Amino acid sequence: MGLAAEEVAGGFLRVANKSMSRPIRGLTEGRGIKAVQHTLATSSGAGGQHACDVSGALQIRDNVIHRYSSNLSAYVFGHRFMGIAEQMDKTLQNTSVLINIKERIDYSCGLFSPSGGLVANAPHIVAYQSKKWDNTLRPGDVIVSNHPAAGGSHLPDVTAIAHYRRS
Repeated sequence: MGLAAEEVAGGFLRVANKSMSRPIRGLTEGRGIKAVQHTLATSSGAGGQHACDVSGALQIRDNVIHRYSSNLSAYVFGHRFMGIAEQMDKTLQNTSVLINIKERIDYSCGLFSPSGGLVANAPHIVAYQSKKWDNTLRPGDVIVSNHPAAGGSHLPDVTAIAHYRRS
């Protein structure tokens, strides 16, 4: 096609901005409200990036971007990640046949960033908070260890670390 990276990125932004403008227009006009008579308030880390184009598409003259909007976005995503870790936790507990897991709740679940930093954990034994996993795991790789320095809280622990990436 011969498009420069900037042209491709600009195309993605135009599609995203139109996709965000459409439901705002539909909700306001569907209720007999003219969007042009209002101020567009944006939030999240990317809100400011899209605000001008979205408000332009809606013919809105004023934008409000709260100075803490990125923090709010981080809080929301952090809450989502905690929810995922808690679902992992409940699934492990509900499907286990081991008394230590099912009744004593002697296990932990967590999500890590690609660089190995802890993103979120379920509220049990947090055995791996200080452990940083390197970025060498690939799809299908699993590390199983019982060494306390590799994430367990005591020698009999078995820690399994698997790569996961949504495609």
